[in-house]
Amino acid sequence: MRKTVRASTHGLQTVEERRKIQGWKKYDEQWQTKAGVSESTLKRFWKSEDLKIDTFTKICEALGFHWETIAESGSLVMGQIICDRYKILELRSDQKHRKIYLGEDLGLPYSPLCLVTQLSHHSSDKEQELLEKEKELLDREARTLHQVRQHTQIPQLYAYFKNDEQESYLIKEYIEGNPLEEEIFEGQPWSEAEVFNFLDEMLGILSFVHKRKVIHRKINPSNIIRRKSDKSLVLVHFGDITYESSKGYQTPTLSSVSQLSKHLFIPPEQGIGSPKCCSDIYSLGRIAIQMLTGKSLDNIKIEYATGNIDWHDDLDINPMLVKFLDKMVEYNYTDRYTPGETAWKELKQIVIK
Repeated sequence: MRKTVRASTHGLQTVEERRKIQGWKKYDEQWQTKAGVSESTLKRFWKSEDLKIDTFTKICEALGFHWETIAESGSLVMGQIICDRYKILELRSDQKHRKIYLGEDLGLPYSPLCLVTQLSHHSSDKEQELLEKEKELLDREARTLHQVRQHTQIPQLYAYFKNDEQESYLIKEYIEGNPLEEEIFEGQPWSEAEVFNFLDEMLGILSFVHKRKVIHRKINPSNIIRRKSDKSLVLVHFGDITYESSKGYQTPTLSSVSQLSKHLFIPPEQGIGSPKCCSDIYSLGRIAIQMLTGKSLDNIKIEYATGNIDWHDDLDINPMLVKFLDKMVEYNYTDRYTPGETAWKELKQIVIK
């Protein structure tokens, strides 16, 4: 966790205005004396270089500012409490405008862990378009988590707010556990019963999500967590979802689903920007096939003529399960199950010994 902070561009402008009103020079001795710092330290402050928290605080307080008003976004420190409730524990992700922290919700019994996403609204003119997309995605995640808030296998939204320093905060439940990708190994296929149970659990979640006209778009083993407390599966990463509507499918402009490690789970229609509920079904089916075969997806053949996956010719698997999975991963989306509830009901007709 960072123990230093630096002044933001907006913060320096604010300090400059106050300095002029105060009648101080940029490195005024009176300012140095009041803050208890040297001229070289003030120069580092004006250059927006990292300073220790206590030093930065003294410089700001000498002009009557709280240090958080002047600090660059992302300068939350260990132990800091935001909104009089959420205590910051450590930094988990550090990007240009968006930072994610592990925190504690002091307003709930036993102070459960939470994830704190902080988005700065400050940017240069060149970065304004990117920032607007980031804000759109964070707003979308907050709306989606609110829509699906009643399912125990989806992270709960605790809060979403903006503060006076032009920053947005999204607070959601932290799921302690391990990603499903840590349970899938090449050469170690799962049993039919294990795959059936996996599909039963995940299709139950997707049925709930799809009923609320939400398409996840990122169904892959890294976005499914085996929760430590009860071993149940939890679907995470609702930060880049799509809504189904009568006007069609709205595709986010900013997306990370094209990462090479994830692209094999993406169906054809989603790859061209037109995801549907059955796109989630396809992705889930590909995970199940990976489990059953014990093969990585890039080692499973694709039929050139149809685009369908050729995966079960050399396997002794329940024909009903084979037929079910084949329909989940049909190349043509109109031939797949949709939405999740339809596939879930069909799955329950399969008898697994």
